[in-house]
Parts: sequence; structure tokens; C-alpha cells
Amino acid sequence: MGASVYPPVAAWQIPQAAIDATLAAVAAAGRSGRESGVFWLGSRERMSIVRGVVRLHGPGVTEAVGRWVVSPEAYGVVGRLAREHELTLLGGAHTHGAGVPVRLSGTDRKYGTRVPGMLAVVIGNDGADRNPARWSWNTFNDGEFSELDEPERDRRITITDGSVRLWRANATGASVWSGAGA
Repeated sequence: MGASVYPPVAAWQIPQAAIDATLAAVAAAGRSGRESGVFWLGSRERMSIVRGVVRLHGPGVTEAVGRWVVSPEAYGVVGRLAREHELTLLGGAHTHGAGVPVRLSGTDRKYGTRVPGMLAVVIGNDGADRNPARWSWNTFNDGEFSELDEPERDRRITITDGSVRLWRANATGASVWSGAGA
């Protein structure tokens, strides 16, 4: 039998540059109390490496109080972008508002990207929580999301040095992003 469509992921390397770009991408929406998020692209292997951050904003992306929604059209743009650069979607990070639990909501669990080994990360306090150790790190496996507890997170998630490519995308297309907010 051939290789699995979704090779198993044992761990992820995430450059600090990806963390910084993620926080820059969600800052403007967070300051106005709206949820926002990014997708992380990279190489999917036993040790998956994040190599790009896609800031999602504009047509086909809803950033609202208590809600961040990416339309199928915007997902399609990200899929084409990933394919053009020989990358794959490894996960996403999105914010929850101040006072909202830093864990996947029922809506996140029902409508989040349901791909085996996919990372689903929640950043608290409208994206102002800059410490990834306080974020909620989740994976999707066996038909459900599960949160990585601290020992598993420390074993499977490594923040590294290195650069990442940056893009912005929405339902109308994608372009290179400087990494600056707004």
C-alpha cells in the first residue's frame, strides 16, 4: 500500500519568526476585540517544520467578536499558495477574546480543520498573550481534537531559530506580506 495522504506527525518545529508573525497578524483585530488568525504552512513529515505564515484578512474572512471564519474560497487560495510553494497546511492559530477560555470552543471543535495531525492553536486575550506556553495547543486525531498537556507540548513542540515566508490571503488571492500589522 502507498504512502498515507496524511503522514503521521510526531513533532513540530516552529521558528520564533512564525510566532512573531502570528502575533503581528492578529494584533489589529485583537485591539478592537475581534478574533483573528493565521495558517501555518510547511513540510509535513514525522518532524514537521513550519516554513510559512499566512495572514488571513479581507474578503472571505470574518473577523468578529467571538468569531473567526475562513470561507471555502479563502481556504482554496491558501491551498493553491501552498501547492505553488511545495508546502502543506500544518495548522492554524487564532485568538479568543479577553476572559474567554484559552482552549478550543465547541464551534472550533465542530468547524475547525479536521485533518489528522493538524495543529489547532488558541491564543488568549485577543492575541495579546505573547507567551506560547500559555496558548492552547491541540491536534486532530481519531475523529476529535485533543489538547496537548504541558509535558506532551514540551516534547512535541519546539520553538526554533530560523526564518519563515510570509503571505497575506483572502478569497480574492494571495500576496507577499511584510510581517507588519494591519
